Amino acid sequence: MEKFEVTNGILFVKTDLDMSSDIRLEERFQSACQKLLQCDTKELYIDLTKVKYISSLGLGIIMGTFTEAQDKGKELIVKVAPKLHELLSSIAANVMQVKLVENPDDSD
Repeated sequence: MEKFEVTNGILFVKTDLDMSSDIRLEERFQSACQKLLQCDTKELYIDLTKVKYISSLGLGIIMGTFTEAQDKGKELIVKVAPKLHELLSSIAANVMQVKLVENPDDSD
């Protein structure tokens, strides 16, 4: 099973982003984010609804992707399950200004 899949402007993350447990995970996640940025849609999504843990390195990759998306005139929307919502919304409010979606089925 692939850990990352990019389809129609959505990056589906199907694994925890614990970069210390898999040294190649960082490279694969970064590559998937770059593929996402190449999508033709104005709104890009990183779907973290299956993710229970994000390392600081994984968060840094998301922040870098946010900056690159903004530079290209695109909006990055991060979809998270309730467990990560509080953590990421506090970081997003102070740093990234990424729109977080608590309900995985609601992309607004």
